[in-house]
Amino acid sequence: MNGYLSYKKFPDKFYRIGNNTSEDDEEDYTPQIVEFSLDVQKKVYYGLSIGVQYEFEHNKIIEFEEGGHLAQGNILGSEGGTISGIGLLANWDTRDNIFCPTSGSYFQLSASLFGCTLGSDYIFNRYNLDLRQSGISMIIINPGAVEEIGWRGFALPLLQSKFNALVASLILGLVWATWHLPAFLLSPYEGVSLPIWFISVFGISVILTFMYNCTNGSIPMVFLSHWLINDPFQLRVYSHDQLIVTITFLSIAVIVTFIAGYKNLGLAKYTEPLPGFIMGRGGLRNEEKDS
Repeated sequence: MNGYLSYKKFPDKFYRIGNNTSEDDEEDYTPQIVEFSLDVQKKVYYGLSIGVQYEFEHNKIIEFEEGGHLAQGNILGSEGGTISGIGLLANWDTRDNIFCPTSGSYFQLSASLFGCTLGSDYIFNRYNLDLRQSGISMIIINPGAVEEIGWRGFALPLLQSKFNALVASLILGLVWATWHLPAFLLSPYEGVSLPIWFISVFGISVILTFMYNCTNGSIPMVFLSHWLINDPFQLRVYSHDQLIVTITFLSIAVIVTFIAGYKNLGLAKYTEPLPGFIMGRGGLRNEEKDS
């Protein structure tokens, strides 16, 4: 449950309406505003809550300049009024702290109806979408995905020049997982089991190899995939359903291996490291025939 009650009485200034007003049009006035809002929500899943909300506001201008535009009562809203409405809302909240979050997301979608039956002087609908992301720079610049310059930009094509695509993927997966061990041991990932995470890396490695070989050795494609796997929006699905997510990764890896073939994991292996790609030669196709 969440709500607020407020009373406001504070002098303000009015400059008429339009884009060509000047300081000579200034009028002093004092509004009186009473606001009340109440949200009642129920958590239905990790981070997800749904509920109803009620909004009320009564405003009135109690002081204005005699002879001014507001005093004439010709401007919409100058005579005050009441709005009263009820609606539905859904929240997704994974913030680590509601007052000063450093990670997590807060998304809210709401729709409210204001009408005479609820005591409102005005009839309208209000729709609101609130999107907040803590640590927004980590979304735009995800340091983990930059690793792809080394993993798929150099290591994978060199490994594929010596081994079939599946073996190259498993070797790279072992190196990739080992690379993260110090960080994992020094600062464990919340809610993540080390053995299960270690196994999941092999499945992800096979999937990224498949995407790499099926997109002519596209580094942007595997970069984007790695970026998404790193949970840039802080949904934290992996930490809450780690075993299910790991089984999903491994299942996808088995399926693409069966469909694309273990030798190439795609139409052909790409064995040209990143410099060749940058210089415009593209990936060197090295197709192995399945026996």
